[in-house]
Amino acid sequence: MNPPLVCPECNRNDAMQKVTAVVSGGTSTGNYSGSSSSITHAGDTTAVGVGYSTLHGSTSSDLAKMLAKPIEPNKNKYGCGNSLLMMVGMLLILILGYAIFASIDEGFGIVAGSLLSIGFGVYFLIQEHKYKKEVYPVAIKAYKTALIKWDRSYYCHRDDIVFDTVSGETSRPSGLLSYYYPDS
Repeated sequence: MNPPLVCPECNRNDAMQKVTAVVSGGTSTGNYSGSSSSITHAGDTTAVGVGYSTLHGSTSSDLAKMLAKPIEPNKNKYGCGNSLLMMVGMLLILILGYAIFASIDEGFGIVAGSLLSIGFGVYFLIQEHKYKKEVYPVAIKAYKTALIKWDRSYYCHRDDIVFDTVSGETSRPSGLLSYYYPDS
């Protein structure tokens, strides 16, 4: 028979709870649907709008936010939004390269601007490839280990401490990053 699970600081179990339960209990999600109205003033004119609205949202307690599940690393280094910015950057480099080198020769300006733009794009593709091959595998492995630790951790409300039931490690909620990722 296993000894009862207790907080390592106060040696009691009456104020402790699984971290996953604290997060779940401290998070509320809901919908609201119903009539809505608005009043807008512009100068001397007032407009009234009436309609039907559906809202969806969630709220979390401060403690639930601090104890939240570790964040999964992004598989793509730059993501969709940054890829769009990269394409805009490539276009700007193309235009800038053309503007700078077109004074020498218009054809040279197009070639120089294109080469600069392609070089910029290739650089980011190489960085993305390196991230996926070198950084992401290490990050996802650390995340999976942290997730296992998060799932088996408990929180003592009396002592404001998180503890791992397997390793015996403890942490304050403010120090959970080093608790979950000790090698970082």
